Amino acid sequence: MSEEQAGYQQATGNYIAQANRGGTAIVASYEYAPPRPVDPETLDAARRRLAELPLEQVPDPGPLSHGSRMYLSPNPLFVGREDKLKTLAAILKTGDATRGRVASVAVTGMGGVGKSQLANEFVHRYGRYFFGGVFWLSFADASAVPGEVASCGGAGTMELRPDFRAIPLEDQVREVMSAWQSPLPRLLVFDNCENQELLRKWRPRAGGCRVVITSRRGWNDPTLGVRSLQLDVLSRDKSIALLGEYSKNLAANEDPTLNAIASELGDLPLALHMAGSYLRTYRRYRRVGGPAEYLSELRRPNLLRHPSLQEPKGISATEHEQNVARTFELSYQQLNTDDSTDALAVKLLARAALFAPGEPIPTDLLLSTAGLPDDRSEAELEAEDALDRIVELGLLEEEAETLRMHRLVAAFVRDRVADEEAQTAVEAALLETVGHLLDEGYPTRLLGLLPHLRSVTDVARQREDEQAALLCNQLAYYLQMVGDYAQAKPLYERALAIREEVLGPEHPDTAQSLNNLALLLKEQGDYAGAKPLLERALAILEEVLGEEHPNTEVIRQNLATVEDRPPLLRKSIFRSIFRGSP
Repeated sequence: MSEEQAGYQQATGNYIAQANRGGTAIVASYEYAPPRPVDPETLDAARRRLAELPLEQVPDPGPLSHGSRMYLSPNPLFVGREDKLKTLAAILKTGDATRGRVASVAVTGMGGVGKSQLANEFVHRYGRYFFGGVFWLSFADASAVPGEVASCGGAGTMELRPDFRAIPLEDQVREVMSAWQSPLPRLLVFDNCENQELLRKWRPRAGGCRVVITSRRGWNDPTLGVRSLQLDVLSRDKSIALLGEYSKNLAANEDPTLNAIASELGDLPLALHMAGSYLRTYRRYRRVGGPAEYLSELRRPNLLRHPSLQEPKGISATEHEQNVARTFELSYQQLNTDDSTDALAVKLLARAALFAPGEPIPTDLLLSTAGLPDDRSEAELEAEDALDRIVELGLLEEEAETLRMHRLVAAFVRDRVADEEAQTAVEAALLETVGHLLDEGYPTRLLGLLPHLRSVTDVARQREDEQAALLCNQLAYYLQMVGDYAQAKPLYERALAIREEVLGPEHPDTAQSLNNLALLLKEQGDYAGAKPLLERALAILEEVLGEEHPNTEVIRQNLATVEDRPPLLRKSIFRSIFRGSP
């Protein structure tokens, strides 16, 4: 008995046993139609053709086997992804079946990353090696799938029987499923298949078919027997090459600008395609000034509202949505805020969007922004479930103990989700985490958090409140530790200005800022600039805290190091800057 026959027999036996027990079958009976017989000579020829499928080189596009159902054309602007194409080829050629299931690979990733483009490219480059044909089905609308399946069996496709179109839809589907469960190698593409039950229902139980799934969600359930192929954004050189495809002059003359445009768009293929189409269309009619002006426009607020990312300026090779924000909206709309887990997912999304886009966020740091209760056993489980939901929807990527949000997803979330507490929560979590690391005195441990500290501080320094001053001081202190005095100085100055305005010129925290700015100047050799700042700080603390207070003594000793006195060990009161007033 062949592997295909054994798999079919097991599936049929399960269905009959359930029916005999008086139960209801999980799915309709036509899914267990017996395999359609295949002529031995035809099967041998089909297997020989599949054996010719190349694994070392990606073949050029070619015609598909007779009977295929594929209405998408090759994309002449497709770039990169050779490694992913080869991986797909290797899995699907050998079959890689799990426990009798047909080989299945899910191409997963965030919206706009090019999952369907990759599947489309694979079909046109490798489809001819599947003798039984290629069949592209849209799973975006579950109710339409039976019609999609039935359309694979009539005239112009598999031509399973002369009266195929005259028989009932259920019989048409049964005929197609019977053919797909035969040992003849075929390639099925389930595009936009986001529901595991849809896959369980429509994937052939046995036979020679191979299945490629495109989906935003992860397919990590081992019971499904699906290999997952995660698709990331393009590498920068491929992003530039894609933009250059829209104008050969751009590729030759505008590399620095194209690099910057690709960076602003996060190397997301959908956004790059739309940007390239926009530049090509409007440059032709002299309605925009070219890549440099376009780059300037992208750097303005509300990036996703730029016309180039909202209105299609060309044809999508996969006939998918050409609006970046709406692409992300499809994922976001699946979160139901009436459900406590989904509500927490939205809360975490809002906070993740305020960290540095595209940079790894420690999972514990993100969770600390959510205000989980002290008794966190159940809350932590729900938080994990909430993170799984976000990752599953392609709105966050998970890497080891960190999470990453694409810069365009972050722009979408900031524009879409109203959470007045998010900014304060993120800033407070960073202040606490970074503060502990600074206390330890090992700046290298802060490298992973530095992009987030910079990004959050850049936003906060525009305000005039105590938390903004704390962030400026933290970042300045770190930069001072690593010797970057030029960048540290304006941050100390900004913290001092905020405190003078908000707390007053005679407040102890103002004295702390004076102290830290003075010590920075001293390290730069500017004793003359440091002395009056320390004198002013000393006067404040003597008046407010008294001459014998420990912090007053710290300032006094620091002042001694810049006067004509025996040098004393420099001391700092930095800790109190973000731990509270002395």
